[in-house]
Amino acid sequence: MIHWRVTRVRLRLFQFCIVLTLFISMMGIFRALNTQITLIDDSIEDQGQLHVHVIRNGAAVRDCEEPQTQEEARIEVGRAAAEQLHSVTQELIEIKRLLRGAAPIHRLETALYRVHRIAEELRIADLSSLIQTELEHPTPSAKTLEKVNVCPDTFKGTTHGYPFFYTGWVRTNCTNSKPLESVVTIIMNFMYEDNKVNVVSILRNISTLYPMVEVHVAADLKLPKDLARNGNFTVHRDLAGETNAVIWYKLLHKVKTPYVLVARGITRFTWDAQLEQMIHSASSFPVDFVGSAFRTKDGHWNMGCQQSLLRNFTLSYRDGYDASIHECIYCDNLRGPFLARTKVLKQYNFPSNYRHFVFEDVFLQVKAQGAHHVVSCPDSMFFVRDYDALLRHKINFVPIASSWGINKLHLAEGIEHIFSCSEANTPCRKQKGVAVSPCCLQTLADAVKFLMRTCEKEHIYCELQEGTMLGAVKLGKVLPWERDADITFLSGNYSAFKELRPQFEHEGYKFVDLGQQWCCVDNRTAGGKFQIGVEGWTIEMYGQHLMDSEMMVARGQQPTKVLFDGMWVNVPTNPGLFARNRYGHEIYKHAQHWMTLGYESGWAKYDTSGFSPCPQPGHHGCLDQYSTDGNLQFEGRELL
Repeated sequence: MIHWRVTRVRLRLFQFCIVLTLFISMMGIFRALNTQITLIDDSIEDQGQLHVHVIRNGAAVRDCEEPQTQEEARIEVGRAAAEQLHSVTQELIEIKRLLRGAAPIHRLETALYRVHRIAEELRIADLSSLIQTELEHPTPSAKTLEKVNVCPDTFKGTTHGYPFFYTGWVRTNCTNSKPLESVVTIIMNFMYEDNKVNVVSILRNISTLYPMVEVHVAADLKLPKDLARNGNFTVHRDLAGETNAVIWYKLLHKVKTPYVLVARGITRFTWDAQLEQMIHSASSFPVDFVGSAFRTKDGHWNMGCQQSLLRNFTLSYRDGYDASIHECIYCDNLRGPFLARTKVLKQYNFPSNYRHFVFEDVFLQVKAQGAHHVVSCPDSMFFVRDYDALLRHKINFVPIASSWGINKLHLAEGIEHIFSCSEANTPCRKQKGVAVSPCCLQTLADAVKFLMRTCEKEHIYCELQEGTMLGAVKLGKVLPWERDADITFLSGNYSAFKELRPQFEHEGYKFVDLGQQWCCVDNRTAGGKFQIGVEGWTIEMYGQHLMDSEMMVARGQQPTKVLFDGMWVNVPTNPGLFARNRYGHEIYKHAQHWMTLGYESGWAKYDTSGFSPCPQPGHHGCLDQYSTDGNLQFEGRELL
């Protein structure tokens, strides 16, 4: 009888371990690239069934041969599952932030609902409640006896801080926290700030709040005696004459603690900074940068969190967030002071020519590499100077435009800056698989508009043709993969157009007359060809014996015009029909220029199979990051 009971207990333990292994594998299905999920169609779900096929390569299986007590097993299961859920949550948050827009978010939420149903199918007794308990209040273990950076805080309830709510979350009196001076160092740069910032007052406040924390300050300042006696303050007057980027870099490399507070642009330092909470957030969450809210002198408050998008030589910023974790919000860019893991921040470049917006560049690097996470915790707040004046001057952004190849900059404040090809360091290259830079495309667009404006002024019939007209119809501008421009003119206007050479040359355009007129079509002279050249572009002009615009005017009607880069220009009477009949199938999908694809002429089949692979994978100008369908993705201000 006893032998039977022991055997039955072992059998149940073995079964429990098998189910546990399956559960842990299931909770980790979103982790790593070696995980795949196949969910059967909704038609099967409609029958009340949920079928899941999980293919997981190299999944770790726990050794189930060692017997455990029931309580030990439950605690281990809860802790392991909680860790898996933390990881899964992080993965899903990143996916959600990448999939901006209602449709992909809806599909993601549908997938999450399915995962929830999977978890329900795999329930083991009250395991779900145990996991939740472990997530919120981890079971004490040997790990919790280790030193922590700061003591955790606990929420005392919704009425604890009434009516001013200066409190509510209360830091516990743990006995295993490290001295704060061994955890964090503060760096500040006032070298080029105006005299209105009272640096001494800021340092005195820090001395009162955090008397033992080391502070490095770049300023043309001699410390008063009371602060000089505090050996934790170091003023680096020798950094005068360096750019802000170099100053921040050298201050950072003075730091020996695991965390650094980059107190940029502050005008006061108060308990609102909540430095301990910033450290706790950085220590507790899977994040590397913790920002803060800020308020300016006029009382304007901002949560300090922005999202950024660098695409097609355009950098756009937008205030706000689309995901959060434990009272903090995920960001691409932090606007105010921030806390960082020192080793992580030291991994990024500080371009030496930057006088302003050094950390905007750093956070672009962070996002581009995708290895570290950034949040803002708006319960921390700093008093900072107003940067509006700096934002309005384009020259302050030229270094960042040059470093990243940015032709257009859209700031969250509604300010837009346009950079030339030389300012943005984006020469007029035409590479297979890469979009032509907007500044280069603008050169061609300006040339086309000048030509069409001149034709209209001189009463010469001209119409957009070929890919130039297709770009106007589909995008309202030059196609991002364009290689030239095509315009037709009335052959009968050949001599009149030839007389315009001085006007074009005066504007810096090359004017080439290739002749090639011939007789006749419908008793009209046909042909004639010109080439207009400008900065690496050529506009091909072909004579045509009869044109829609001419016939429309003869009937007392206005020629059809389309909007091309902000200007209404002549095209064939029905441009949509013309484009469909010219290019055939799927004309509103995108096809690269026939020259790029190596075809013999523009009469080749319209190929929408996809953009060529990018020679610089990951570059913001790569065409293969775009769908071959749709025009909204090529708008000047991207949809964040």
